[in-house]
Amino acid sequence: MCTWEIAGTAHSDAHALRILYPQYTAQFGTVKDLRAAIPVVNDGPQAAVVSAALRRLDTWVAGGTPPPSAAPIETTDTGIVRDEFGNARGGVRTPHVDVPVATLTGETVHVPNNGATVALPPETIAALYPDHDAYVARFTEATDRAVAAGFVRFEDARALVTAARARR
Repeated sequence: MCTWEIAGTAHSDAHALRILYPQYTAQFGTVKDLRAAIPVVNDGPQAAVVSAALRRLDTWVAGGTPPPSAAPIETTDTGIVRDEFGNARGGVRTPHVDVPVATLTGETVHVPNNGATVALPPETIAALYPDHDAYVARFTEATDRAVAAGFVRFEDARALVTAARARR
């Protein structure tokens, strides 16, 4: 059985808000404009993982190798088990969760179903990454692990690392 629970994502996210508003407006006319919420809703790389999942599914259906599977997100009777930064343990791992600069959650905070992104305090980020190059190096290593595990496509990995380099 193939399981892909993506740690640090939500039902919908900032990526969806960026692309869906223009699409929905074109299709349906007037819709609620939630683009102002983009800075606070979940900004985990769900789209990159979904892209890899679809490619793996296509390959499998065409007679190829089944997709890899990830351990489920860890839970207890009271909810999701979180690391010291507030990110879920287990699940499909992405560099945004393994090399955090924010808590990424699927729980509704501002916009239903869109989760939240809560920046870590600057002193926490400084303690984790002595400089920007150290952050980018760790982010690149985590991205390479996600690609090797089959949960991120190489093409998307390059874009993720480019965005990490630009982050300041």
